[in-house]
Amino acid sequence: EIVKRLALSNPEISFKLYEIKDEGNPREILRLDNSAGSNGLSIRIKRVLKNEFMENSHYVDYKSETIKINGYISSPTFVSGNANNCYFFVNGRFVKDRSLLSFTRMAYGDLLEKAGFPSAILFLNVPSEEIDVNVHPSKLEIKFKKLDLIRKNLKSAVFKSLNIERFNTRSH
Repeated sequence: EIVKRLALSNPEISFKLYEIKDEGNPREILRLDNSAGSNGLSIRIKRVLKNEFMENSHYVDYKSETIKINGYISSPTFVSGNANNCYFFVNGRFVKDRSLLSFTRMAYGDLLEKAGFPSAILFLNVPSEEIDVNVHPSKLEIKFKKLDLIRKNLKSAVFKSLNIERFNTRSH
């Protein structure tokens, strides 16, 4: 899981993961060649997740005055029963943050079934003074100083990416 996280946040770097047993013959578990270039992230995601995510995803490219969000989110129909395929990176660092997961799910609104989780690989660039990374010794958890601002921006990013307006019914 650690190698997956590192590989997703660094598509331009090659990764090899080996299992070494007592007899000393290493067995290659994972090989990811560098995926540099304009579609490097999508190539890396396909190789890391090994599922149909990329074929069922929407590109996220959102920028406000202070926050930038990019990556991929799944279509509302491509859901799972857990959050295993949700990866959030804040200023390049992988974080486990319930609020980011919750905000992402909320942004889908009624398009997402109640027990369903979207897949998401999102990179948030936030001014460093707006976050506290010293919440937990592992540095996996962070604290946002303006959580409402993060919620609004994440909702807007997902809304724009999914083009949710087209799902709204209009009465004439």
